[in-house]
Amino acid sequence: MQTKPPYTLGYLNFAACCSLFKQLVFDYQERDVDGSMMQVAEKIVAKCNGLPLAVKAIGNVCRIEYNLESWVDILESKEWKPNIQSGDCLPVLELSYDRMPPHLKPCFAFFALFPKDYLFNKERIIKLWMSLGLINNSNGMELEDVGRYYIKQLLERSMIQLTDKKDAETEQTLVMHDLLHDLAQLVASNEISRRKLEMTFDSSEDQMEKKFDLSEASTTRYLSIVTTQDNAEHIAGNKPLMDILQHFHGSRILRLVQLLTWETTSSVPIEIPCNMLQTWRHIRALDFSHAAITALPESIGNLKLLCYLNVSNTELKFLPDSTFNLYNLQTLEFGHCSLLKLPNGIGQLINLRHLNNNSEYPCCLPYGIGLLTKLQSLKAFVIGKGNSDCNISELKNLVFLKGSLNIFGLNNVSDMEDAKAVNLQKKRYIEQLELNFRCDYEFDIYDHEPEGIRRELSEELLEILKPNQNLIELKIFSYSGSRFPKWVGDQSFTKLAKVKLAAFHCRLLPPLGQLPSLKYLEIQAAYKVHYIGHEFFGVNATPEGFQSLETSEMEHISTSFSPQLITIIPALSSALTTLVLMDCTKLSTILTLPSLSHLGLFGKFHKMLLLNSHLPQLKTIVVSWSHEITSLDLNNQNVRSLEALNIYGCASLESIDGLNRLLSLKRLSMTMCPQLFIEPEEHFPPSLDRYEVRGCGDIDYVSKDYRPGSGLADDDLGVRINMMSL
Repeated sequence: MQTKPPYTLGYLNFAACCSLFKQLVFDYQERDVDGSMMQVAEKIVAKCNGLPLAVKAIGNVCRIEYNLESWVDILESKEWKPNIQSGDCLPVLELSYDRMPPHLKPCFAFFALFPKDYLFNKERIIKLWMSLGLINNSNGMELEDVGRYYIKQLLERSMIQLTDKKDAETEQTLVMHDLLHDLAQLVASNEISRRKLEMTFDSSEDQMEKKFDLSEASTTRYLSIVTTQDNAEHIAGNKPLMDILQHFHGSRILRLVQLLTWETTSSVPIEIPCNMLQTWRHIRALDFSHAAITALPESIGNLKLLCYLNVSNTELKFLPDSTFNLYNLQTLEFGHCSLLKLPNGIGQLINLRHLNNNSEYPCCLPYGIGLLTKLQSLKAFVIGKGNSDCNISELKNLVFLKGSLNIFGLNNVSDMEDAKAVNLQKKRYIEQLELNFRCDYEFDIYDHEPEGIRRELSEELLEILKPNQNLIELKIFSYSGSRFPKWVGDQSFTKLAKVKLAAFHCRLLPPLGQLPSLKYLEIQAAYKVHYIGHEFFGVNATPEGFQSLETSEMEHISTSFSPQLITIIPALSSALTTLVLMDCTKLSTILTLPSLSHLGLFGKFHKMLLLNSHLPQLKTIVVSWSHEITSLDLNNQNVRSLEALNIYGCASLESIDGLNRLLSLKRLSMTMCPQLFIEPEEHFPPSLDRYEVRGCGDIDYVSKDYRPGSGLADDDLGVRINMMSL
C-alpha cells in the first residue's frame, strides 16, 4: 500500500476519552473494576492522545481481552508509535488487528477487495469466505453459522459496522471506516489486487488509453476489477478488461475474480474470455454480477474447483449445460436475470448449498432439484407441467432450507399425495413463505372466477401446505378457493408478524385478528370481498380485535383492487395507523379511525370517503393515479391537522377546495395533474415549509426550500406507503 498523508481527526480531552473507554469496556456488562486495571486503562487511554477512533478500537480489544496481563501487554506494545500525536490513527488500528485471532485476520483483509464506501451484503461475504476456505468448520457447526460468528466478532471489535442508511437492509448490510479500509489494504499485502477500469481520452491519437499497473499479477490470489461510477459509460468494448485479465493468463494461484460495477450506472458490456477460463483451473470464485454479459462459455464446466458463481443482474438468457459439471459448487446466484430455462442436470450439483434464482420473474426449475439435499437457501421453487419440470414432491428432501422460500406454480399440482410428501410443517427453519398458485405475479381485476374443480383442488392443496409455526412472514397469491383453510390466521402462529393476501376469490377474510404478533397486513385484489366484518377477528377474539398490538405497531393495512368492498367495521380501528386503499369504489366511509395518521388513496375511490369518516389524528394523505376525480374537497374537520399532502398523476383533477385552510400543512407535493391550475400565493397556506408543483396547468416547477431527490413524495411525507399496488 502506498504511503498516505495522516488523517486529521477531531480530538477529545482526556476525561472524555476515559468516559468513552469505560463505556466500551465496563458498561456493557457488570464487572468489578480492579484498581490496578483502572490504572493501566488510564495509561492506555493517555497513549491514544485524544483520538476517538483509537480509543474505540483499543477499547473493544480490552473488552474482549479482559484481564490485567493482556492490558499490560497492550500498554507495552511497540505499535504505540510517536506519530500518533500527529493524528495518524493507523498504528493503533494495527495493534487491534495484531490482537485478532488468526481466523479473523484473512477475513478482515478480504474487505480490501472492495472500494471505499462500498456496502457489503453480509450473506454474500460469508459465501465468498466459504468458497475460498477462509471459514473453519468447528464443533459441527454449519459453515454459514461459523461465518456469521466471524461477522459478529468483527462487529464487536468495530473492524466493520452495520450501515445506518435508511434504504439498506441494516441487519444484512455492512460498511467499513475509511481508515480501517486502509488497514485492510495494508495487511492484505500483494495477495489482494483491486484494479479500476480507468480510461483517459488522448486527443493526439483520438482514442482511449488505459492507465493501470499490474506488476503484482504474479502474487495475486484475489482479483477485483472495479468500474468507477464516472467512467462506466465511457469504456468501449471488451479490450480494457481483457488487457487486465491477460496478465493473469495461466495463473496457478488465482482463486477469485470479480467484476464490480455501480448499480446506478450503465454496466460494462463484456464477454467472458473462454481461453482464459481454461487456464484458471484452481479458481474458487467468479463474480460477474451487474455486468452486461450475454453468455457464459462452455469452458466454465472445466473449473472443477469452482465453489461460487454469481451472474446476477446480467443479460444471460441461458446457462451452458457444462455448468452442472461443477460438482464442488456451493453457491449459484442468477437473480434478476432473464433466464428462460435452466438446463437439465441440476441434480448433479450435489454440494450446492445456495441456489439464489429470480423470485420476481422466475423460470421453471428442471426435475432433479430434490437431489440437492444440502441446499439451505432457494429463492424460488417453480413447479412446471412437463415431465422434465420440477415437481412439488422434490421439496420433501430439502430438509435444510432456511429463511425465505417462494413456491410458484401451485396450479400445476394435480397429485395431492405429492403435496403431502412435502410436509412443510417439519421445515422449521423457514421463516418467510410465499405460496403462489401462478408462475408469476400477473393478475388484474378482470380475472375470471375459477371453475368448481379448480377451486376444490386449490382449497385442498392450501390446506395441505400448512407451514411450521415458526413462520414470521406469509404471502398467498392467486388463490382460487372460495375459503381460506383454518390454519390461515390460527393463533398458534405466535411469531407471524407480516401477512399479504393477493388476488383471491374468497368472500370472507380469514381471522387474522387472532394473530398475536401481526404488525403488517396487506390485502390486494380481493375480488369478492363485500365487507370486512367480525369474522376478520376470529371466533374467540374480542369484538375490537388486534388488542395485543400497540398502536404504533400496526404499520400497514392495504386494501387494493376491491371494487365490491362496502364497509369496514369500526372494530378494525383500534390499532391502525396506516391505511392504503386502491380502487375501493363502493367504500363510502371508513367511520372512526382514532389512531390513523397516514392515508393513501390510489386509483378510484368514493368521493364521500373523506367527508363521511372521522380521522382526528390524520397527518398524511397521498392521492395517486385517481384519473376520474375532478375536485378534491378538503373543507372538513378530518384534515385540519394534516401536515403532508401528496397528489400525483390525477389526470382530471381541476380544483382543490380548502387547501389554504390547512394551517398545519408543512409539506406539499402536486405533480402530473395537467388540468389543475393553482396559484401558490392564493391557494397555499402560510404554514408550508416546502412544496413542489410540477406538470400542473401552466406551472412547470415551483419550489420553496426544495432539494431535488429529497424524496418529498415519500420519506419527507412522514411515511413509506407501500406502492406495490401500483
